[in-house]
Amino acid sequence: MNYESKFGKQLLQCVATAGQILRRRLRFLVPALVFIGAGFVTMASPDTFSAEEQRMALPLFFGVGAVAILLAIVLVKRSEAVIYENGFVFTRGSKVTELNFDNVKGISDWTTSIKFYGVISVGSVREVKIVKQDGEKIALTDATGFNLQNYSLPNFDQLADELGAVITKRLLKDVAKEKIGYVNISFGDQLEFTGGQFVYNEDKGRNKIYIPLSKVIGAEIPEDSYWLFLLGPRGQDGKAERLASIRADKALNLGALYRIIEMSK
Repeated sequence: MNYESKFGKQLLQCVATAGQILRRRLRFLVPALVFIGAGFVTMASPDTFSAEEQRMALPLFFGVGAVAILLAIVLVKRSEAVIYENGFVFTRGSKVTELNFDNVKGISDWTTSIKFYGVISVGSVREVKIVKQDGEKIALTDATGFNLQNYSLPNFDQLADELGAVITKRLLKDVAKEKIGYVNISFGDQLEFTGGQFVYNEDKGRNKIYIPLSKVIGAEIPEDSYWLFLLGPRGQDGKAERLASIRADKALNLGALYRIIEMSK
């Protein structure tokens, strides 16, 4: 299908390489070989393992090995992602997912640090979620990761950065400082911008707080924190007032949020 006629000019194409596919399959195949090998060792060692032990162990070893091989075949498939001016197309095996940016409510982008015993950083996992107007979520993650629920994408960081930039640009299309009062953008379940002010749904919507844009001087996510704070005027102690707080890992359109605050200055 000619997607450029449907979604406009192609901006970025990412295709999983043979090496990426092989590495992901090895995550299943290596354990499979270990379990199957253990099964053959058990069969070849009648003096070490009793008939009862073999009867119990062999189905387990060969069964787990077979399941792992099946997962490598079923779950790991060639994937391709393409960003267009007005849409996004992701192909995994024979399944094609299309997304028109006109149907997008927002995008979240969060990186979780993985720490050994909660102290030593051993890596991180970045996840992007595109939320449609009807509430449906499309979760995107690195092709080298292990998440059976999400779509696995090649060249993930480049793709995620471009997706965020394109969606932010569309949300703020033709918006200038003098037109900021006409912008309506959601930043998640607890915060939105409409009519030139932020609406903060405190206590899960039971208490709405209206915050004029002119009162907001910035937004911050403290290091190692899951919270994003809207900051107001600084007090005598030099600390900025925290006008609102929302979960940063669940927030939408943070790129647009920072741009809006910057426009007001």
